[in-house]
Amino acid sequence: LALQKDFFRSALTQAAAYPVRDWVFGDAADPTLTHRLLAVLLQHRIQVHALARDVEVDGKRFQAGSAYVVPARQPQFRLAHAIFEFTPPVKGDVFYSGTSYAVAAAYGLRYAASRGALPAGAVVDDVPQAQGGISGGRAGFAYVADARDFGSYRLIGGLLRDGVRLRTAHQPFTAATASGEVVFGHGAVVIPVAGQTLDADALRARVLARAQDAGVTVHALASGRSAGGIDLGSDNVRVLRAPSIALVMGEGVSPTEIGSAWFALDQALGLPSSKLDPVQLASVDLSRYTSIVLSGGTYATVSEAGIAALKRWISAGGSLVVYGSGARWAIDKGLVEARLRAGDGKDDSERLDFGTVRDVFALGRVSGNILSADIDPTHPLGFGVQQRRIWVNKEGGLVLEPVKNAFLNVVNIDPEPLVNGYLSDANRARVSGSSYLQVVPNGSGNVVVFADDPAHRKYWHGTERLLLNALLQSNQLTPPRQRGE
Repeated sequence: LALQKDFFRSALTQAAAYPVRDWVFGDAADPTLTHRLLAVLLQHRIQVHALARDVEVDGKRFQAGSAYVVPARQPQFRLAHAIFEFTPPVKGDVFYSGTSYAVAAAYGLRYAASRGALPAGAVVDDVPQAQGGISGGRAGFAYVADARDFGSYRLIGGLLRDGVRLRTAHQPFTAATASGEVVFGHGAVVIPVAGQTLDADALRARVLARAQDAGVTVHALASGRSAGGIDLGSDNVRVLRAPSIALVMGEGVSPTEIGSAWFALDQALGLPSSKLDPVQLASVDLSRYTSIVLSGGTYATVSEAGIAALKRWISAGGSLVVYGSGARWAIDKGLVEARLRAGDGKDDSERLDFGTVRDVFALGRVSGNILSADIDPTHPLGFGVQQRRIWVNKEGGLVLEPVKNAFLNVVNIDPEPLVNGYLSDANRARVSGSSYLQVVPNGSGNVVVFADDPAHRKYWHGTERLLLNALLQSNQLTPPRQRGE
């Protein structure tokens, strides 16, 4: 008991000497993930206050009513610090799994550290109830939801299960709504009134129910004419095809990686998926699926017939999503023409003692780093992402060369990336400027290649979004061909 008391007392002493006074986080456009991070903090008894007035910290704008202040000077300083701050540089040793655990970076939310005290309001004890619904009554033309809110995925999944026909806006627009003009970015969910199997009243009731369940605000529009940007009759508002997804799991497949994808589909999107054993790829009718996911694994039980079946399915219009060692297997088997960056940083001529093999291999490992990267938020895989800077989790040695078509390099590691965690100099040089996420066309289909698991341990929501986009937008991922091609 004395040791435990001293732990919290010493945390206050350490916090008083720490240069950061407060952390602030929250995104008015994404209350779903804002509240999810808030729930984690409250679960661990970290003190949180409502932001009393709008502030700007490190060039980032935070709004009262949608942002929260976490004081550094509190008994849970050490845990709050671990969540919001990058760990000090690691010199190298034998590591277990990850070398960076800055949780806030994984959520893809706006957050910052302030050296001065921020305007903190009332203490927050509970997560606010999600306020989903329809703004503007019954729509005359369409209902629209902002893709920046992570809850929009659950809205999409629920409406697709109900048989409601959806579209997505591939260009931004400004719409006149009952609450004034609202700006919608790339990927906005458009629910047209016309062309549905439900009448106008039944459609409104269904949209309202799903919006309330997802905690998302849907705006009712009287007209397809926009105040700015594209009109909703534009060919940039495209049909969202209901996906049919297969997850390959079983012998040789990483259960935690494919399990994270399964959980994301079930909880974030609310859509069912088929489960295929690797040996079934040779015998199952793959044409029923729009997307197939191969997570990390060896896939030694997939026969040549299974590989040939996958190739035919991709060429006919299927979208194969691969990552980590699953991506390496797909490249080795000719399922995707992607290039791996050569070199592991070791000099083959160097004299090494057998007794040092464990230490040498450990220092060359890539174990759970956070890297800064650049994302194209206009690509369908980036729908809902608000800024070009994104943090990605690098947990393996697979490094992808960017593809020649620059439109298809959706996420690239920065040329001089910020790195949190342990990464040797050789590995840092090797990963710099590489591709984290790319699309490779193949016939009428495509292969979506992630360097690492985008739904890592089910808390990397910032890149989990990219996986969900890959499954929802599988037939919209490659640019149109120019005339004569």
